[in-house]
Amino acid sequence: MARPDVPGEPVTEYEEVWRYLPPLRGPEGQACVSYVLESDDGVLGDGLHKLNKVFIARIGGQCLVFQQDVTHERRQISRGKWTVQITGGDVSARREEWVGGRWEARYVLGPRGDELPSMSGELGRLGHGARLCPGDRLSLGGCRFIVRAYESWRKNDRSSHL
Repeated sequence: MARPDVPGEPVTEYEEVWRYLPPLRGPEGQACVSYVLESDDGVLGDGLHKLNKVFIARIGGQCLVFQQDVTHERRQISRGKWTVQITGGDVSARREEWVGGRWEARYVLGPRGDELPSMSGELGRLGHGARLCPGDRLSLGGCRFIVRAYESWRKNDRSSHL
């Protein structure tokens, strides 16, 4: 691959480079709250199921919300064998950042972008001290979510629930 950082941009083998990016500071100040939530589909039986799939990810002073209407069709194809066909619709997304003492929408995309959970609302109350653990279930705006990851720490005091 081309190396634009070297004069003449020579082509070299692929090299993966990682670096530490500190999270943007959020309303917790020196503390940092991070979590991933997934909408809870419940137990799906046979047949056609229309779902509103939502993922929420927050790291410090940034939050991303993704939404897609999906259809799951679960059918038994033979004794003991099942198939699930998943079809997705339009995707909506919202990105917010903690700026100047408040949450600010940076990008709102898609047909339902304005309807997505916002850090300025109920979602913003999931801060330091929420003590969530993976597998926990909670309700936000009438929707059920499963906690997939949660971590909260203060400078020099780190507690993780990953």
